[in-house]
Amino acid sequence: MGTGGQNAIKGFLFQGIICLVEMLDDENWITVTVEPDVGSEIVDIVWSYPGSTKAVQVKSSINKFSKADIDAWAKELSSHAADNHELVLIGPSPAKLIDDTYHGVKVRHPRAYTIEDLIKQAAHVVDKYYSSRWGGVLQWWQREMAVLALIALLLVNSTKGKQYTREDLHAFLREGFKAASVDIEKELEDLEVFKRFFGFEAKPELRHLVFQFYNSSRYDIDRQLIKKAKDHFCVNSDGSLGIQVSVMDRIGYWMMVLLYIFMVSFSIVILIWTPVLYKSIGGFLFGMTLCIPFLRCIWAFSATKKIQKLLSRRS
Repeated sequence: MGTGGQNAIKGFLFQGIICLVEMLDDENWITVTVEPDVGSEIVDIVWSYPGSTKAVQVKSSINKFSKADIDAWAKELSSHAADNHELVLIGPSPAKLIDDTYHGVKVRHPRAYTIEDLIKQAAHVVDKYYSSRWGGVLQWWQREMAVLALIALLLVNSTKGKQYTREDLHAFLREGFKAASVDIEKELEDLEVFKRFFGFEAKPELRHLVFQFYNSSRYDIDRQLIKKAKDHFCVNSDGSLGIQVSVMDRIGYWMMVLLYIFMVSFSIVILIWTPVLYKSIGGFLFGMTLCIPFLRCIWAFSATKKIQKLLSRRS
């Protein structure tokens, strides 16, 4: 059964895990607060979205939830001022209660019932986020250590009613990853060094190859050229650095060239044929300003072609 203290601690852990998973899974939220200072103990998490808010209460039990309890909790939660309300139940309950609605409150029932199960679920979400954001794959123990570190940070900050924004998410995750493993900390530091040096992010294998290429090409190429071609770098099947340019990229490049020529010609015609001087200068400057996006695309593609020639020369 567990003591009252044990159950309270479990309740806080469940709140932290549920919040962490949704922070990474949901891309629409703007702010989130665990244990918000709203003058009510029934609200555990408050989410804000564009044009709406959501109040969430998390309930856990080893016993089956009764319909009467769920009805009472939902009625109490619905009294909180929010656009949407959600009651999250962690524990066994009749199937008919899953994803039901009471007093306008959505009742959700996660499949995992234990802390261990939810940590594994959160570890999968954390690993997925880490791989897509920074590259690389975490070991199972790194994933779970990262989850525990992140939950601890959430719970510590919840004592102050800290509100997280989307801008805070990146720093919050990095803090948790660093606390979880020295290897992860080193990986993130390497990522920052690469980003400061070249101006963009890349996965570990690609970072190593780009650095290697730059060091062997430092007399032929500068960092800005590499930055312009960032979207076209790839790792070849033999493990070497490559450049990938699709047919659509080539078509887009020549379209940009034609549009650039047209806009420059148009600006010159305005400058020559408009009788009033200030109008002609204004039209010319306006036309040239419209040329800038086309010119940037041309520069990026030209950088890609130059790097491609350098790579073929070294192969």
